[in-house]
Amino acid sequence: MFPAMLSQMQQLSNQVTEVKLLVNELASLEENTWSILYGVERVEDKLRDKEMEEKVTLLLLWLSPLQPQKRHDDVRSKRYEETGGWFLNSPKFDTWRQVDGEDQARDSAKNIFACYGIPGAGKSVMSSLVIDNLLDESFTRKDIYVMYLYCDYRDRLQQNVENMVGELLRQAIIALRNGLYDTDDILDSLFQLQIRGKLDISVAINHLMRCIAKFKKSYVCIDALDKSKDEVRKIFLLSLGQMLGGLSGPMLRIFLTGRPQVEPAVQHNLGLTSPITG
Repeated sequence: MFPAMLSQMQQLSNQVTEVKLLVNELASLEENTWSILYGVERVEDKLRDKEMEEKVTLLLLWLSPLQPQKRHDDVRSKRYEETGGWFLNSPKFDTWRQVDGEDQARDSAKNIFACYGIPGAGKSVMSSLVIDNLLDESFTRKDIYVMYLYCDYRDRLQQNVENMVGELLRQAIIALRNGLYDTDDILDSLFQLQIRGKLDISVAINHLMRCIAKFKKSYVCIDALDKSKDEVRKIFLLSLGQMLGGLSGPMLRIFLTGRPQVEPAVQHNLGLTSPITG
């Protein structure tokens, strides 16, 4: 009888061992299952991220066909190394850069620096110099944002108000995303506009103001305003004036160049009551 009990106990022990092995296999299977599910979720997340990036890329292309970076690179390539150092170090330019919120509230003209000159005076070269100088500052400070446009006779067909405002908005969205700011609500609204097929200027300006409001300082540089069509220039300047008047917290500063004949239009359409720095 004793050997029979030993045999039964051995069988029971073997069964317990088998159960333990089965439990371990089930635990391993469960762990593998969770690993697989996690892997699937990661793949789905990456696919969603890729899909979103593709949507954003198409949206940015839709906002504007203008390519000011190409014009900027071309002008900069022709600029001598020591060009314009005197201008960047001038008291007037430094005052414009350093204007505080209290000055802005009293007189928005202090936020604008205008360079007027005859053809061939080097206005575009000066614009490229200012843009690079401001961009250098923005690279070290993520709370500073720089956007720019170059007006060009050769590109008048594409340089309408929608494309010009859209280009500034495009640059703003890129800057926000590079700085890891939240842009989901702005993008969602613009996706809806994209579906309708037309960029509404007033909506674009509102979104641009929302973008600018996320930065401590924002600069807009516009070169050769005289090379834009009269009506386009008027509406575009009115849009800039609207932003100047609507941004009470953050500081928006505008640098622009053009021939002397556009000065009255700049002063009037920006809604300024005092002379511009320049």
